[in-house]
Amino acid sequence: MGKVAIVLIFVLTTVETFSQNVISGVVVDSLSLTSLPKVTIKVKNSPRETETTTTGSFIIMAADFDTLIFSRVGFDTYYYPLLGPEQDVLIRMKSKILILKEVSVTAEQLDEVLEKKPPRYTKSDGSYIKTMSVADGISSPFTYFSSWEREKRKLLKMRAQNRKVKTYVDVVNDPLIKADLMRRFVLTESNYYEILAAFNQENRQAAYIDDVEEIKKLLFAYYRKTLQR
Repeated sequence: MGKVAIVLIFVLTTVETFSQNVISGVVVDSLSLTSLPKVTIKVKNSPRETETTTTGSFIIMAADFDTLIFSRVGFDTYYYPLLGPEQDVLIRMKSKILILKEVSVTAEQLDEVLEKKPPRYTKSDGSYIKTMSVADGISSPFTYFSSWEREKRKLLKMRAQNRKVKTYVDVVNDPLIKADLMRRFVLTESNYYEILAAFNQENRQAAYIDDVEEIKKLLFAYYRKTLQR
């Protein structure tokens, strides 16, 4: 019996080790889409953590269906549920001054996902909002499961949109382009980010352009127009 227990522990430990994935990505300001350094990233219910670099990038080990917690002074804490191995993750953090309270979906454990149980919801402070009980699910299965599927589809849609704006994020975070704009229009760093934030507000579709030269042309034209007013 003892040998069986030892073998079982070994197998479970091995499975857990191999289920760990390298998660990489970049964290940006939701308004200007510029990179955010010194963002702390933690794996929920784990001592594992890391911090974004000066370019906003990060790498961390996490298991399938873990939840990553992003925090930085002056910004709302962001909860990012993993759906498996992920790379080139784009996280948009919102300034506490600019946002209203929001609700985000957190990850469920693998067995709960396979059983199609609904997600748990958390407020920005990490506290849980009451969700439907198992008894409620049995009495109203259609509502119970369809709600979970809707939230899952929303999450997947959000991630697809994040992948589409990667080219734009790379452009606005390119130090050479930033230096060129600041030199050409004699801008302080503060002026640069103020105008960039205004550009993002007025030209939301620009974030989905995948042509670097077209994005640069739009940016330079907007800075020129703004400074000539």
